[in-house]
Amino acid sequence: QNVAVQKVMNRDTMDAIPTGKFFGNYGVLVPGVTASSPDVGGTQTNNKTRLAIHGGRDLDQSPMINGMSIGATHINQSAYSFLIVPDGDIEEINLTVSNNPAEIENGGMVVNLVPKTGGNVFKGTMFASYGNEHTQSSNVSDALAAQGIPTNVGVKTNTYFNPSFGGPLKQDKLWFFSAYEQTHRENYVNSYERKDLTNWEYIPDLSKQSVADHSGFGSITGRLTYQANQKNKIKIGRAHV
Repeated sequence: QNVAVQKVMNRDTMDAIPTGKFFGNYGVLVPGVTASSPDVGGTQTNNKTRLAIHGGRDLDQSPMINGMSIGATHINQSAYSFLIVPDGDIEEINLTVSNNPAEIENGGMVVNLVPKTGGNVFKGTMFASYGNEHTQSSNVSDALAAQGIPTNVGVKTNTYFNPSFGGPLKQDKLWFFSAYEQTHRENYVNSYERKDLTNWEYIPDLSKQSVADHSGFGSITGRLTYQANQKNKIKIGRAHV
């Protein structure tokens, strides 16, 4: 028997939820889970957030793929993963929220990504999205704005592109699967450029709002799965960011 408490996000659930395509966006849907960098509806794209529960530290998160740690090897950085797995490459996300197994050295959440392996039929998917300031709503009322809540922040551009494809190299014996992810986002921040750089006094140019440019990055994964016998599979994978 196993006393670990786990929550599973399968592929159908992940496809149905209108949110960002990163495990942090799915994890915060579990009651009690908090994120180090809150992301509403995917406006932060792939921001490498960390998850915590029961008032624990987000730095105690343990990120994994198929039970193998992908945490950074830096001191106090094991909660981070510099390996970005494209959403189309994930079959399910398994979140351990309580009673971690003995092989986990931290008491925080365990995020285990279960990747796709391909199969005996060639199949592919593609997901793409685009947003800008004209597609973003706001719930800041006049009363909130009067209390100092900024109304000029939000998305400038937000793009996401994620194709994936897999199939057999040998029926019932050897399969492949590969996925690619490209993201880019620009967010408006509550500041403006100077109207006159020669003036010691800061006078904002309201026609030139500052933008936090998070330059786009891409990641690609590839995997071979070999059915050694009825009970054992051998998987070889590679990822590049």
